[in-house]
This record gives sequence, C-alpha cells and structure tokens, in this order.
Amino acid sequence: MSSSVEQNRREPGHVVELFDDGRVIVSMGKNMKVSRSTKLMVVRDYDDLSDPDSGDSLGRIMNPKVELAVYSVDERFSVTYAVPRFIDTLRSALPFLSVDRSRVPEVGDEVVFAEDWGA
Repeated sequence: MSSSVEQNRREPGHVVELFDDGRVIVSMGKNMKVSRSTKLMVVRDYDDLSDPDSGDSLGRIMNPKVELAVYSVDERFSVTYAVPRFIDTLRSALPFLSVDRSRVPEVGDEVVFAEDWGA
C-alpha cells in the first residue's frame, strides 16, 4: 500500500448517535460527498504493515467493525443502518451463540468511505 493511496483517502467521520431501531447517525453528509449509494464502514482499528526483510512501513490495513448502508443524507450528517452479515443474523436467531460485541458500533467510532480502503 503506497503512501499516495494513504494521501488520497478522504477524512473519516464518526458515529454520533445510535437508536434502538437500528439507526446509526454519522458525522458525514453532503458536505463530504456522501449520497444514498455511498458505502461506509465503522472501523474497529488499524494494523500497521511492515516489510519483514527491511522493516520499512508498507502502510495500514483497516479492520472493519460493520458496514453501513446510507438511508438519508443531510448537509453535515447521514442516517445509516448497519448491514448485518450472515453470521450476525444467525447469532440473533440462535440465542445460544454469543453476540460478537466487537462488531457493534459505538458513539465515537471512526467511520470511513469503504471504497477508499478497497472494501
């Protein structure tokens, strides 16, 4: 991953509010070129990659928490919903499977444009 790729990534936003009905409000809106077709990701953290021989930094890789589907867009925020993965759907249907809390968005989590990370 080159530094030019890192430099071309757009500024991230953040999760601002969560609602019981599943809505996730993010601080990214029309002012950041978000539209209903934009794919967003809530980020858990990043891993730095380095060349094992030289030790040179190769860049970072994103560890996504959950994908967000944009429902509506205002000037400075968007209303989104988490897109459930198959395993998350299975866990909700089968209560004996533990819930993966690392995939639940929280207020303050970073939100990025998925396409900037090849997701």
